[in-house]
Amino acid sequence: LQPNLIIDVGNVTPNYIDQAKRTFVQTGVPYLLLDGRLSATPNTLRELGKWLGVEQLTEQQAQYAEETLKSAVDFSAVLQQTAYLARSAEGLQTGQKGSIHTEAMELVGLRNVVEGEHKGLTQVSMEQLLLWNPDIILTQYAEFFQTIKNNPQWSQLSAVKNQRVFFIPNQPFGWLDSPPSLNRLLGVRWLQHLLSNKPMADFVPEVQHFYKLFYHIDLSTAQAEQLLKQGQ
Repeated sequence: LQPNLIIDVGNVTPNYIDQAKRTFVQTGVPYLLLDGRLSATPNTLRELGKWLGVEQLTEQQAQYAEETLKSAVDFSAVLQQTAYLARSAEGLQTGQKGSIHTEAMELVGLRNVVEGEHKGLTQVSMEQLLLWNPDIILTQYAEFFQTIKNNPQWSQLSAVKNQRVFFIPNQPFGWLDSPPSLNRLLGVRWLQHLLSNKPMADFVPEVQHFYKLFYHIDLSTAQAEQLLKQGQ
């Protein structure tokens, strides 16, 4: 492929730094490893703008990121609910509190029920989940979302009983995770809108604005509405 530059956005930890160095030695292609944390998104965008010579565009994106982060912090001060991010078709894979996978939902004030020393993905048992009994369950796995309500074990959870299980829109990328990148900025705004119990139709202009600014796509109203229907 002969790229001029490799851009990697995610965890900036010793193993990823070593991987970047090894790749550069093996290929001779410059390797740019950038911090993927949500809080670092404005700086990451500005740095990318300098490297790619598109600072005017990335400055607009960075300002959007800053506004999103500030709004989420303000919102988190009034939210007192627990949540569980259900990954995989079975729903028993998740991210521990403080992980890059769950920081979007934690940023708006949802308290992740899964705690531990390992700030990454982990498997949990159904027994443990029943003890945690989260107020809200979030997932972007259609197979899981379609079966949870009819599963006798999951139906014991308060989130299922109270119809507080939400499907996260995931086109072209997951709005809250997968990948843990700037796609989550829209997810943070979507989650605030959802938890405020506002009509989802009111969120259409925000979806259109984000897709134009970050994906360079002009969504019609119908297309934006279709994306939002995934999460209802």
